Amino acid sequence: EVMEMLKANGLSCLVDRSSYENDPLGRAEWVRFYGLIAGREDEAEKVFSDVKKKISLVTSRVKTPDGDRPKVAFFSVTPAGYANVRRPGDYVSRMIEMAGGINAFGELDAGNDNSVAMVKIGTEELYSMGASADVIIYNSAIQGSIGSIEDLTEKASVLKEFKAVKEARVYCTTSDIFQSPMAAADMLEDMYSVINEDKTGENGYIYKVPAE
Repeated sequence: EVMEMLKANGLSCLVDRSSYENDPLGRAEWVRFYGLIAGREDEAEKVFSDVKKKISLVTSRVKTPDGDRPKVAFFSVTPAGYANVRRPGDYVSRMIEMAGGINAFGELDAGNDNSVAMVKIGTEELYSMGASADVIIYNSAIQGSIGSIEDLTEKASVLKEFKAVKEARVYCTTSDIFQSPMAAADMLEDMYSVINEDKTGENGYIYKVPAE
């Protein structure tokens, strides 16, 4: 409706569909489009090329065979106790794989509506698919951040039984993690770090959550 109003008043408009990309590099590639419409194609091409190289450097460090990779549960919990997880196959799921992990919710039946990035599941499904995860990355973008593992388990008591909670391998994203498509390589590097226990999110997009 907003687009129709703009057009009716003689204004051109377009819709940025970068969030629909199923690959983090695909999101970053939109800079080439903006370079085209801004008449700065060479600059945009260089920026995209730099991101592409940085992503390649991260993925080249992944040597672990698929069957031995850490399982990662990426989710948030609503006040009603439901969990919001990323749709299997979207760019966040792809980043987990590129960083050397396995998406704990990769086998989730999320239907055919690819325009929806998040899928709501109940605590039973959260437990059955996520309890054995080696790493939890809590998505702070919607429900806010957590300051401790205790904060997390207060949202759903079933989380106390999760392997990652017992082993204190719980991390949280910053609230702007989805707002910076051009930071895809830095986000991926942070994800690689926490999944492979290499170091903790030096780029500042994912941080380790203390026990209390």
